[in-house]
Amino acid sequence: MKYYGITCKGCETRRNLTDSHLRNNGVSVEWIRGISGRHSGVTTVNPYTYHDADSTETISSGHTSLCINHWFAWERALNDGCDIAVVVEDDCRVVDCFVDRLGEAILYLDHNHKDWDFLYVGHWEGSSHKDFKGHCYDVVSGPVANLSSSPFGTHCYAIKSKAIPLLLDTCERIHAPIDVALWLNAGQLLRQYACVPPLAWQETEDENYQMSLSYSGHKDIFSNQ
Repeated sequence: MKYYGITCKGCETRRNLTDSHLRNNGVSVEWIRGISGRHSGVTTVNPYTYHDADSTETISSGHTSLCINHWFAWERALNDGCDIAVVVEDDCRVVDCFVDRLGEAILYLDHNHKDWDFLYVGHWEGSSHKDFKGHCYDVVSGPVANLSSSPFGTHCYAIKSKAIPLLLDTCERIHAPIDVALWLNAGQLLRQYACVPPLAWQETEDENYQMSLSYSGHKDIFSNQ
């Protein structure tokens, strides 16, 4: 299993703080510099029709860049030949004993769902936070759940190498934010699961936002489930 981190120009401080946080929790990440929507201005011509089939609106440069950067990470992991790739974004935070708890979830999948492809290690819809509580779970068994709909967030997930070519093929067309695109493009083709409770989350930015190595304000939400 190998960890890959997605970052871009202008996010050096955020990346460094996240890298320190992850190292303090036993995780060593290979960081991949992707492209920044702010600097590149890259866009897509494909309309975002998930909520409105007749929409002509497109996703932002930031979302377009993030789709490309996840694609870069999958390509790197495939070329490295690792059996399981864990991808994190540069604002990821993890719970205590993260490595052990992720190992338990993967061991459970290997024993009970050996053909699994994709594991949402972190996700918002399945959290207990009142603003993000959803109904993406179908059946919860052990530390994981089957998915009946798309959870929000790609800040931390694990993917088996055998499934990466499918992601590269189905997600090359950019038309939706990466978490939505994963579900729309590959969701019905992959055996997907989610950690319950989620083992990672994202720091939240607002006008008073400050990154730190400590838990964010969501610590109690994730630690007390």
